[in-house]
Amino acid sequence: MQVFFKRYGWWLLPLALVLNVLLIFHYRWSIPAQSDWERAAQQIRSSFESGDGVTWHPFYVTEGLPHLHGTHAFETPSLADADFAEFDRVWILVSHGESLEGLAPKYQPKHIAGFGPLSVYLVANEGERIVADLYTDLETVELSEGGSRRCDFWANDGWHCLAQRKREASRKCLAETTSERLNRYRRRRDPHCGLSPWFHVSRDVRVIARHPRKCVWIHPKASAPFRLKWTPKSAR
Repeated sequence: MQVFFKRYGWWLLPLALVLNVLLIFHYRWSIPAQSDWERAAQQIRSSFESGDGVTWHPFYVTEGLPHLHGTHAFETPSLADADFAEFDRVWILVSHGESLEGLAPKYQPKHIAGFGPLSVYLVANEGERIVADLYTDLETVELSEGGSRRCDFWANDGWHCLAQRKREASRKCLAETTSERLNRYRRRRDPHCGLSPWFHVSRDVRVIARHPRKCVWIHPKASAPFRLKWTPKSAR
């Protein structure tokens, strides 16, 4: 082996250089131009229906987002965990030499078109569907604590259980400027404006499985559970 490297080792440097150049060209070829994204978006819009959604793979490639405005575009961090239950059909843009091999078997992608290194697929959702959305309907629900106390004070994108006599002061506090609120935090003078930071029902964003997700935060007291009356308004 030592004799081989002594005799032919000098070939390894130019060979590695050529291989590196080829890999760079292959990677550059796999990156769509803005015109590719634009044409792909036009293709989607030409057949877009009201129950459709749009996602892309790999999820960290966001160069095409400006062209997807108004198409219900959403992020799919993991193909294996993809959930298309919100949509009738989902358009998937695939680039950077990736494929849809990791997509769950229940979703069967159909190739629609290609624009340079960018491919457009369409998946018909024939499985589970979301028929109502509490996150969207949250402002219309009726909430009570312990079955008797009404929680009908809406603030910070959610419902709070607040006595009538305290509401005016809370509204004034919530209307303060950012600097005034920050000063409250520094001086520890009711920084939450009379609202419980824990016991409420609100729209929120939480990191679930390492990715941010929109959700409804519900944290009741053990002695007085929340009761929520919901008549879905967003059912399709």
